[in-house]
Amino acid sequence: MRLRIFMTDSSDRELRHDELRDGIAGLGEHSIRKSYYPELQQRIAELERYRVLFDQSSDMILLLAVPSGHILECNESACRDLGYSRDSLAALTIFSLMPPSAAEHAVRLFAEAQESVLKKETFVTTFATAGSGNLPIELSLKTVELDQSLFAVADARNIEERVQAENALRASEERYRTLFEDSRDAIYMSLPNGDFIDINQAGIELLGYGSKNEIMQLNMERDIYADPTARRQAIQRLMNDGYLKDHEVQLRRNNGDYIDVLLTSNAMHDEQGCIVGYRGIMHDITGRKKLEQQLLHAQKMEAIGRLTAGIAHDFNNILTAILGYATILELKMTGEGPMKQYVRNIVASSERAATLIKRLLSFSRQRPLFRTSLDANSIVRATGELIAEIIGEDIALEILPAAQPIIINADKSQVEQMLMNLVMNARDAMPQGGILRLKCEPYLLGDDFIQQHGYGKPGEYALLSVSDTGTGMDREVLRKLFEPFFTTKEVGKGTGLGLSIVYGIMKQHDGFINVESSPGAGSTFRLYLPAFRLDDDPATRQASPE
Repeated sequence: MRLRIFMTDSSDRELRHDELRDGIAGLGEHSIRKSYYPELQQRIAELERYRVLFDQSSDMILLLAVPSGHILECNESACRDLGYSRDSLAALTIFSLMPPSAAEHAVRLFAEAQESVLKKETFVTTFATAGSGNLPIELSLKTVELDQSLFAVADARNIEERVQAENALRASEERYRTLFEDSRDAIYMSLPNGDFIDINQAGIELLGYGSKNEIMQLNMERDIYADPTARRQAIQRLMNDGYLKDHEVQLRRNNGDYIDVLLTSNAMHDEQGCIVGYRGIMHDITGRKKLEQQLLHAQKMEAIGRLTAGIAHDFNNILTAILGYATILELKMTGEGPMKQYVRNIVASSERAATLIKRLLSFSRQRPLFRTSLDANSIVRATGELIAEIIGEDIALEILPAAQPIIINADKSQVEQMLMNLVMNARDAMPQGGILRLKCEPYLLGDDFIQQHGYGKPGEYALLSVSDTGTGMDREVLRKLFEPFFTTKEVGKGTGLGLSIVYGIMKQHDGFINVESSPGAGSTFRLYLPAFRLDDDPATRQASPE
């Protein structure tokens, strides 16, 4: 067959069969290229984009053989972060970059992947770097199938900064926890309703509990504050001022005792600015408050003593004149009669008033002492024998002297007077009967005593104690106990000077006195008189500061 072709230049020519065949084939090839070329270009462009994304990813991306773990391909981030070239990484397995425990885990995952598809598995480990370091990473592994072959893709995220931040946070929390737990002041955190969030060891000890678990079950307002309204007032002040500093509150310990603390506190807020709790520091000032109260009491007693001494001296001068003139008048009168009896009554009343003056002078420490060296046990025994007949059959008397002599330098008559005053008060406190105990024992006074009571001087003492099982006394009575003319007895049954005299005599003897009592639980008076060894010279002993 012949085919005539008309050319574009208006000429024509005849083509042979082979030329026609080649021409038609060329047209077909051109048609195919023209049809697939755009799609090919698009795929090449997509591959290029994937390559760019692959290399520019901040994560390290590795293509791995399964199950060998050989690194077949990697991106620029892997080379940069690990410090290897592509060729160097291609000579390694992913297992060789990991610590043994993580490598064992990855080997097991790859082995299982041959049986079933490995879904994304993420865990934290490290990769060994070219510089012999270890880079913390978050590693994600999953399998993919390409051309009917199984591969694994590893996406390793550099978490060095995150780990450093976590370590810094952990170190900061550890420092805070150390400060929190080692602080000598009580530190706590609580919810707005008063439930505890946390409290340190000092706080546990301050409140008198055995463990944190016990306190975590409590509510500050209900269980800790002595007055629940005091917490609400403190919070209101905190809200007004923005913080709370050295706010004095009274708390209740586990055993029921009350303690005074200075509270410094502020509020904790969430991201929206809402209050989610309070944190505070509590500093125990119970000891300081006791010292302040004792100082005020001592100053008050000193002032009362000076006033009493002045009045006693003036009254004594008047009384001396009355007694003198009454005595002269009695001597001048002859015979017996009503008038002479009146004069005798004046003399007797004046003598009783003189005795009262002596008591006032004993309290104010104006009455001179006549000190001698004597065994404190002998005074206890003598007092016991003296009172045995007058305390009544309903009261059991126990006399407990020390096993060894305890030598004191004291005015015997005044020490006996102290014990008699205390014993008679103890008897009156047991109208229905009970037990009265008079005891003498050696006592070594140390820093613990001084810290607890706020007074004292270290050394050896004779401790005389008078205990009863009577009605006891409340705090208000204890607070006024040693004030002159204070009494809880009915009118006409007491002058209110007995314990004031005891207080004054103890001060003159450089001693100390304290009382333990509560309603219904009886009372114990403890007298601490300085003791000395037989080879000491009392004349050279220095008086304890008052």
